Amino acid sequence: METKFLIPVVFLMVFVNYPGFALWEQPKDIQLFMQIQIRDSDGTLVAYIEGKPRIFTLDVLVQWLESVSQKSTITKDGKTYEVLRYSAQQSFLNANTMGGYYVRLPVNGITDIVMYMDHGSYHVKKDDTSMAYFTLIRQP
Repeated sequence: METKFLIPVVFLMVFVNYPGFALWEQPKDIQLFMQIQIRDSDGTLVAYIEGKPRIFTLDVLVQWLESVSQKSTITKDGKTYEVLRYSAQQSFLNANTMGGYYVRLPVNGITDIVMYMDHGSYHVKKDDTSMAYFTLIRQP
């Protein structure tokens, strides 16, 4: 009976202490929005997806977005915010089922997932495309 209890406790301790699960919520001073559009081979919009990204390594993700994004500023309620926008297109070479979107970047010399957005699954065919839009808003 002790063994049955020990295994779940050890699993829970490993799961909770895994560094990738350290940051599930976005910090209050940074807002990241993500949208995905799926188009068939004729260019017809077949799916539009919005989700809340799970950020695992915030500093690496922000540094990458700073290097690839278009930057602008907005003012709301007397406060100025910096806006970073980036989009990435993907063409599918064969049929597949997609159920999430992730960004993999180098972290401490190893390519790892720094952000993940899960969503309902969709089926794509050869020559379909997806366009992912990232918008990061923060105070400078």
